[in-house]
Amino acid sequence: MNVRIAEITSTSDMQFKMLMAFVENVLLPRNIEAGQLSGEIFRTLDNSCFVVSRFTSKEEADKIMQIMKAEMEELRGNNRIRFLEGERFMHLSPTDLMTDTSRGLSAPLLARQKENPTSIGG
Repeated sequence: MNVRIAEITSTSDMQFKMLMAFVENVLLPRNIEAGQLSGEIFRTLDNSCFVVSRFTSKEEADKIMQIMKAEMEELRGNNRIRFLEGERFMHLSPTDLMTDTSRGLSAPLLARQKENPTSIGG
């Protein structure tokens, strides 16, 4: 899984509202139809947010970026946009953290212990 995070700051609250309307009604729906797995927007200030987009692979993320390349250039004229991106290498959830009370090992450690019994407290 590949994730791209766009940090966006607009010049004004009004500019930000217009941008968010475009992202919500045009950009994200079109990207999801083209293969993006999901898109989440987190507001940080009245005129800024970050958008978390998930993709199956780096290639898929690059394909989607090409689809919106011209629009991104136009959006950069009135907004500051910075991208971070990377491949997920770890995922934990509450079920991953359940412990084996007899050994005090969490589920990830139990999985490793099953692969190599002498590697963890063995």
